[in-house]
Amino acid sequence: MAVKIRLARLVVGFYDPLAAKGDARRLGLNVDLVKYWLSVGAQPTNTVLGILMTAGLISPPPMIVMGQKKGPPGETLNPEKSITLQKSPSLLLICFFCFVLVCLIQHRMG
Repeated sequence: MAVKIRLARLVVGFYDPLAAKGDARRLGLNVDLVKYWLSVGAQPTNTVLGILMTAGLISPPPMIVMGQKKGPPGETLNPEKSITLQKSPSLLLICFFCFVLVCLIQHRMG
């Protein structure tokens, strides 16, 4: 099923998701018309935006890279203040029973 890419009532191209990736019938765009309408302020939908990025007419938005979280200035990690978990037999027993319970539930549902 081919889909026509429209801007208002003007068809500027087509996209057929069922065609093979290298097939010329998969995507066809009137590049000049697309560039013109984008230059005068046309706003493509998210779907059309993805198609235009695939075709290379629009560059993808820049990715935002989050910086590393840091504590207050001058603070360093003190190994004496860090929390250590101690293995206790009761904790291991509880974890084992939870594991068995999850396995039984999955066995009954599957």
